[in-house]
Amino acid sequence: MLIEVWGDYACFTRPEFMAERVTYDVLTPSAARGIVEAIYWHPSVKWTIERIFVLNPIKTMSIKINEVGEKISSRTVQKAIKDRNLQNALFLSTENCRQQRNSLILKDVHYVIEAKFSTPSREMDGKVADITRRRLDKGACHSQPYLGMKEYPANFQKFEGTVNDLKKSTLFPGMKGLGLMFYDRDYKTDTPMFFNAMLEDGCLDLRNIHPLRMSKGV
Repeated sequence: MLIEVWGDYACFTRPEFMAERVTYDVLTPSAARGIVEAIYWHPSVKWTIERIFVLNPIKTMSIKINEVGEKISSRTVQKAIKDRNLQNALFLSTENCRQQRNSLILKDVHYVIEAKFSTPSREMDGKVADITRRRLDKGACHSQPYLGMKEYPANFQKFEGTVNDLKKSTLFPGMKGLGLMFYDRDYKTDTPMFFNAMLEDGCLDLRNIHPLRMSKGV
């Protein structure tokens, strides 16, 4: 299944940068899976990203964002409810805890995601495929998909062409190394997984990779 995704801005944050947000050069596999699941999600359906095709040149821009450096804890909320002192206890002054941070983001992004799904039974396969196609045709979704951050919503539709069409129209002939990229998280062991990302003729092929599991604290 080919899904076309585009947007004005995107930020696929590199985890090695703590305070500042610095984006990867292209859409990451986990962000692509999040987009597909936002279009159609079901607890019995598992989506797998096979390939990501980059259709637009990679362009970045630097911006500054005002953020709040504190938050109201759940313990404070519970105490305020118990004491019936909601107005004073739950007040947070943005002027006193404002922080300005730099972000390196992508602009004018355009991708095609090739995804497949698996279900517990073959009887579900046709139903899931039909529902997903109808949602793509209507622009419907389970939740609003976004490009790395919720501030950057994603537009989407069914891609009408084929994989061969994508290969012919590539803007990135040859091989381009993207370095170590976040693949996904193994939620059974709560372990992040990374892989050596390589863009070949504008395509990030994920079908035969072997992600590296990083221990906590690395």
